Amino acid sequence: MYLSAVTSMVFSGTDSVLLPKAAEEFGALDYYSVAMPLSSIVTIVMMPLSGFLMARNPTIKVKLFVGEWVMTIIGGVIMAVAQNYAMIVVGMMLARMCFPAVYVCGFTIIRELYDAKQAGVYMGLMNTVMLGSNIVVPTFGGAIVDGFGWRWMYVIMAVAAAVPAVVAVLSNITYPERARDYATNSPFDAIGLISLVVTMGGFIPFVALGRSLVPFGTPLSWAFLVIAIVGCIALAFAIKKKGDESILPVGVLKDRNVLCFFLGNFTNNFAILSCYLFLPAYMMYAMNGTATEAGLATLLHSIPGFILGAFVGGWIGKHQSVKMPVNFGGIVRLLVIGFFAFFLTPSMPIWVPIVVFSIGGLYTAMAGSLYTVGPQIILAAKHRATGIGIISMGQNLGSATATCVYGLLMSAYGIENGLHLAFTIAFVVVIINWLVMLPIKKETE
Repeated sequence: MYLSAVTSMVFSGTDSVLLPKAAEEFGALDYYSVAMPLSSIVTIVMMPLSGFLMARNPTIKVKLFVGEWVMTIIGGVIMAVAQNYAMIVVGMMLARMCFPAVYVCGFTIIRELYDAKQAGVYMGLMNTVMLGSNIVVPTFGGAIVDGFGWRWMYVIMAVAAAVPAVVAVLSNITYPERARDYATNSPFDAIGLISLVVTMGGFIPFVALGRSLVPFGTPLSWAFLVIAIVGCIALAFAIKKKGDESILPVGVLKDRNVLCFFLGNFTNNFAILSCYLFLPAYMMYAMNGTATEAGLATLLHSIPGFILGAFVGGWIGKHQSVKMPVNFGGIVRLLVIGFFAFFLTPSMPIWVPIVVFSIGGLYTAMAGSLYTVGPQIILAAKHRATGIGIISMGQNLGSATATCVYGLLMSAYGIENGLHLAFTIAFVVVIINWLVMLPIKKETE
């Protein structure tokens, strides 16, 4: 599982370097960024689908884990041999299968093989490994691209993706008999799946491409919105008709903890992207800082999570509660984003945002385990697989929506004023995030 965590970071941590290099070769620099939002459609759909399939038959988790890594390998190979940018997009869509393999299958496998306390530590270590990889991978990827070209990095990715798949096959993991007791044996929900694909296939391009290839207000933009609405209506009817046999089961959707974790994951990613997306740009262009200083802020922000991941996961597992990361992390993030919203100015010494953002890494350390370990420990076993799939959707939906909203603010008001508005919105969202996470309480089995 730790190998899978590292490999998933190899795929996500090098996008900002590889995509523009590939696009430059194919003359697609003007629209190279479309690969990421379009590939997120696969991630968002596969999260609940993976949970649905695991709930139907809990013993297929390892097979599903391996299958998703095989698709990731295929995606890496397609990108390595790409003859045009369309192949890069298709390859990336397949490669994004690594994320449900880690976040849905991987964490759930660990949870079912160990007791809550031990599983919490191991899952917390997964977050530590991912954050550590996120520190090293971008530099490593850049060096490979500079020295050997972008295709070789995709070759390395494909080979790396094969490692967790092979190890999982050779490990011969067996499940406790109790895991079989929670099988839903539901018939496959093809209508629900198609409706979900149509919904995301309209919504993600609408919000992600509205500032570039498909400007808001154009006929194609309206068409994407209509597709999303039609898909959403069809999905609602499918859920009502299928009930607990839906790809998004009614019983799970009504579960208070699932709803709170989903909204928390959405608002968490919406808020934190105000920093990740635009604070480095503000430091360079509004404060006249260097790229090294901007990069240092992001690097220092990641260190607390690297150190505290196992501790926070272990605490959640031992106490079977998320109160500590919700409350302590919430206070830290309110102070950090509140500082950026109300006190950040271009004339401020460059070291101030670096220090403040590094302190904000304490919340990132909490959130890393809060939305991965937390649901695994808190949710009842009967809702765990499908609940995790639904909760994981919130991460990508929050990121996609935040990218759209914050991007529009930057375009309309410029980097300085736009970022202050973005931080003000993020500050309000942080308060909402805190409130929606408070009702979470351990469910009885």
